Amino acid sequence: VNMERAQSNTTKFKASRDAAKDLQGLSIIGDYYLIAPPVIKQRYEEIYVPYFEEMGVTGLNFEMLGYYLYYYNYAEKHYNRFVAEETLTQILNQTTNDFEKTAVWYGNQYALASASWIYDLPSTDTGYANTTRAVPFAQIVLHGYIPYSSIAGNMFYDDAAQTLKWIEYGYVPYYKLTYVSTNELINTDMAILFSAKFSDWVDNIVDKYNMMSDSIGYLYNVPIKKHTMLTENVYVTIYEDGSKVYVNYGSRAYNTSDGVVNGKSHLVVKG
Repeated sequence: VNMERAQSNTTKFKASRDAAKDLQGLSIIGDYYLIAPPVIKQRYEEIYVPYFEEMGVTGLNFEMLGYYLYYYNYAEKHYNRFVAEETLTQILNQTTNDFEKTAVWYGNQYALASASWIYDLPSTDTGYANTTRAVPFAQIVLHGYIPYSSIAGNMFYDDAAQTLKWIEYGYVPYYKLTYVSTNELINTDMAILFSAKFSDWVDNIVDKYNMMSDSIGYLYNVPIKKHTMLTENVYVTIYEDGSKVYVNYGSRAYNTSDGVVNGKSHLVVKG
């Protein structure tokens, strides 16, 4: 559900009335409008809640609400991001009460108290010149408390490497799927997916789920204690119960004190 963005005027959205404005009074951003947080809250209560309650929905997955914070002008007054955070947090809290479960994209700090799941949590660093390597800080903080996923499995450029990243960082498998081919979904949000038809992916998903469930499923609710790079391409994640998960991205086997980690593979040592 994307409650913060509108692409055109409709019977239920008027840019002059509902859009967030910048200091020059222009609607933001680019080719779409950001909706003013008070309007988002009003629309949530008057439009979304009745609609989803009638459908019997038991949870909402927010595309932007847990990630974007913006200053805005609304009703001839200027509001900063702290005010926006307060309003959006109220919506997230209310969603948890109304629909039990709330999922958010990226998961900025203000959204964590209400989040039941975080999706698209980054697995890489920013790539800035002054960085050396990615460190799973957010994953260490969240694991065992709030489940999280990285980008969808059917959007990987290297399935083997990304599966190892899921295992190393404690991600929950996640896919974006469609009933029909994405060739039939041009000019929709699903058009960005190269391959997403359920029948094409179901066997891969079942195999991946069974492998990860058998291997590290028991660690789902266990917090991460430590993460260490042993050498280039080899990492170990240590959990509070003493379990160790070794991951080897290289092509050669690597000897550890707990056993051999084969190339392009992982080793789980239960605590």
